[in-house]
Amino acid sequence: MNVFSGDFLKSEADIIVIPHSTEGLLDDQSRAWLLHHDLEGYIPVNVQLGYVQYLQLSDKSRPKYIVFTCTIQNQNSSYSALRQIAYDLVRLWPNASCKKIALPILGGSGRNIQPLQCYQVLRMAFEEVQVSGYEVFIFTQDKDLYERLSLMPIKREKSSAAIVFDLLVEGIKSAKWVTELTISDEYYFKLALDKFNEYLNFEAPLVFFRELLDRFQREKTTFSKFFQQLSSKEKDTQFLLICGQLTAYIDKHAYLKKDWNRYEDRRTIASSSVNQTRWIEGLLRYRINENGFKDIPPSIANAISYLLAPESSLTMLSITHRTLCFRVLLGKHYNIELMPILFELFRDSNFECKNPMNKGYLISRILYSPEIKP
Repeated sequence: MNVFSGDFLKSEADIIVIPHSTEGLLDDQSRAWLLHHDLEGYIPVNVQLGYVQYLQLSDKSRPKYIVFTCTIQNQNSSYSALRQIAYDLVRLWPNASCKKIALPILGGSGRNIQPLQCYQVLRMAFEEVQVSGYEVFIFTQDKDLYERLSLMPIKREKSSAAIVFDLLVEGIKSAKWVTELTISDEYYFKLALDKFNEYLNFEAPLVFFRELLDRFQREKTTFSKFFQQLSSKEKDTQFLLICGQLTAYIDKHAYLKKDWNRYEDRRTIASSSVNQTRWIEGLLRYRINENGFKDIPPSIANAISYLLAPESSLTMLSITHRTLCFRVLLGKHYNIELMPILFELFRDSNFECKNPMNKGYLISRILYSPEIKP
């Protein structure tokens, strides 16, 4: 990525990026340029921050395309939105004949962010989603800013997501839910942990769990139907009730969550794509394995791992989501053995909980926040 002093609208790029606000407002130079090319009517209005729209002009013209990008909302911008815009500009790249793209420092006019940091985020984001042979040219008409950008060292040890994280740390810390969680004496999922311990402490021989799983699978039915067929006096019913209640604290979409989850707000550890039948099979297998993870789906294994060690595990159950977080935040392939490195990132930023058992949930929720989510 190259930085130039001058007007991006006068560049010879194939693609020119024109930033605007959610209401369709833009600077006078850009509006005059669009008016001169009879394009003013294409300015998007009532769009969300981060919106990207390519508009094809002519293969013989310069530029061949203009791109409208929404970078300002209520006079503010967002580093995470700028990062996503860079990703989308490349993801939506029109064709191989377009080699050069020109843009100003997106978001630089936002009252809440700084142009130098905007440039840093954009630079790394563009490098992370490279298209072979394309070039990015960033322009500024502020000579002092140009000098500072020209002298800025290129640091590639952090991803764009990690840079955004560093820039947003203080704002995240001041969020009400973060403050409430960090100062709380109580473990946020205490009822889930109590039910998990009841599940672990249920006394029965291994043959009991094997026969119950075999019986369940032979029926080839859903958990809800199978459970309703059982006698309330059966030991099978007692254990499956505990499993069902435990799942109601784990998964947002669990069967009978409104009845079995005793939290007033019906909080759950995660929202998974695992159906109830798979949850019950996984919980039975864990007991058959004598508390081992053989043949247990990753999301279920991750939920169990979290309840075993909530202070050092994530409530992020999806392997896909974990892989993405590790790649963009740490620049590493996901490996459970590397989990301490992720927790260290938050420890270095002074994210601490009065009750250490809330740490894993705190980190997971931050990773899913719109500002940070990869």
